[in-house]
Amino acid sequence: MQSLNFKLTPIRYMEIWHDKGFNAEYPVTAVSISGSYTLNPITSMIWRLLDGNHSIEAIIQKLRDLFPDAGKEQIENDVVEVLLKLHGDDLINLNYTPLNPNRELNSLQAYRAMEL
Repeated sequence: MQSLNFKLTPIRYMEIWHDKGFNAEYPVTAVSISGSYTLNPITSMIWRLLDGNHSIEAIIQKLRDLFPDAGKEQIENDVVEVLLKLHGDDLINLNYTPLNPNRELNSLQAYRAMEL
């Protein structure tokens, strides 16, 4: 499995998603240029934390707090797998920096062009 720097701060590309609250019972539905995605409960919990304010390390810690019986390595592997998948599907930026928002802007412009 590919590894990631846990200090990176991922962010969703767009705020086009539906949510009923931070609860595993309610999955998130995300919309991107490539389609609509209904996320499973754990991926939904990770998605909600992809706000540009949580590092990968903080996301892992939050899940470890929520699931104390799960092994640290298992949670780390699951988070990395989810982030790489979301990144590969062009739903997130793995290393958000507010001083360089060009990728998010380009993604939003492409989405708007599809609506025309």
